[in-house]
Amino acid sequence: MPSSRNVSNQNPTWLVKTLILGDCGHSCTPGQEYTLVSRFKFRLGVSTCQRQACQYSSVTRFNASSANSTSCEPCPEGYYQNLSGKPLCNPCDVGTFCNSTGCSHCEDCDQGTEALVAGSNNCTLCKPGSYKESTSAENCKICKHGWFTTKSGSLECTECPVHYFCPTPDRDKQQCSPQALCPPGSAVPGWCPSPLYVKESDYDCKASSELIGIVVGSCIVFCLLVAFAAFKTVKRYRKRSQTIKIENAERRQLVSQEESSPPVYTGL
Repeated sequence: MPSSRNVSNQNPTWLVKTLILGDCGHSCTPGQEYTLVSRFKFRLGVSTCQRQACQYSSVTRFNASSANSTSCEPCPEGYYQNLSGKPLCNPCDVGTFCNSTGCSHCEDCDQGTEALVAGSNNCTLCKPGSYKESTSAENCKICKHGWFTTKSGSLECTECPVHYFCPTPDRDKQQCSPQALCPPGSAVPGWCPSPLYVKESDYDCKASSELIGIVVGSCIVFCLLVAFAAFKTVKRYRKRSQTIKIENAERRQLVSQEESSPPVYTGL
């Protein structure tokens, strides 16, 4: 099939009809359109119907045979095309957007905004409890434990202050109980293990009077037990020593008596 048709010796009316209706008898594939290039004189004219690739940011969707039905259309909002001669537009990636027709590329969402789905034509504000510091294709991040923000479109989160705790990142700080431990960045209140410990400050616990009494009492009891055991041991040692002395004295006396008495002959 030829790519163009030359028309000569035709009346001007036919040439105009050819230019308007695209009566070239050709079919463009998706991604191309017909362009009508004409040069004519009063009785002699030349009309050329040519295929031309769609420029970037525009496409055609169907095969057709007329200039009107195969004209290139700009990509809709949320879509882009950065190459020529393509039949389809590409959706903007997650985190990017295009808010006009005929985009050749998509823009990153600004700080405090995000695009959660592909093909977005705008960015939405970060929800409470999330933030985004700078312009990028990244989506908003959830505040870490102990940090919060109650506003939409936040650029940063706020650390939970002392005397407060922040159970969820999208709720305001809550007052701690006077007996609770709530240093900065607390997601939940801390508690001293009662009754052995009591609150000393917002950061630490200290031993209670009960625990001190238990420790002192235990030390006293332990010392008494050690002293009693030592006393029993010493007493047992002394008693045994005394017994040994008595036995030795009796043994020496018996030996002395045997040595001083002559032997007695008893006979057969």
